[in-house]
Amino acid sequence: MNEQLQKLLEAAGLGDFSQYFTGDLSQITSLLGLKGDQAGRFGQFFQQFNPETYLEAADAATSARDVRSGMLSERLGEQLSSLKTGTETGLGQTRTKFREMGSESGFGTGFGAFRRAQEQSIQDILQKSESQRSGYQREFQRGGIASEEQYGRERGAIFSELQRWLDQVLRRGETLYGLDPTGGGTTDLERMSRQGESLGYGDAGV
Repeated sequence: MNEQLQKLLEAAGLGDFSQYFTGDLSQITSLLGLKGDQAGRFGQFFQQFNPETYLEAADAATSARDVRSGMLSERLGEQLSSLKTGTETGLGQTRTKFREMGSESGFGTGFGAFRRAQEQSIQDILQKSESQRSGYQREFQRGGIASEEQYGRERGAIFSELQRWLDQVLRRGETLYGLDPTGGGTTDLERMSRQGESLGYGDAGV
């Protein structure tokens, strides 16, 4: 079996039913306990599972998440770089300002009032910078959480469609088996239903 498909089925909680997704018609009818006319009628409407649609959707979801992650990281990097430059510029301008003021006054920057004012200005700049940094990081974290939630929804939709396909196969097999219960049978439908409930899918709508 395609390793990527196996991983997808396992992630969807359907690893125990992989033979339905990879088997041919004869293998699936055997799994369903269908024989003779039952198997023939099942095959009239059976369409082999096509994994490409689901694998492409899974790849698209992963790629989109990676793009969003890259954009978030790039934006954070730009913000922090700009903040660093702005902070350094602000500190330099403040020191220059107080140096000039001290020189003009004749007291120099070591004078108590000038020193305290300069230290307070520098502290204000640093506190504002740290506040902005924290804000940028929180924004990055919120974006990451939102991206993962979107990824989860997209994966969940794929998982639901996989279960829906399997549900249709098993229900049709159950219906045909019910026409002649002496021909064998399967409990896979019940097992799949319990599996779906445990994963929180609920009614597959079939």
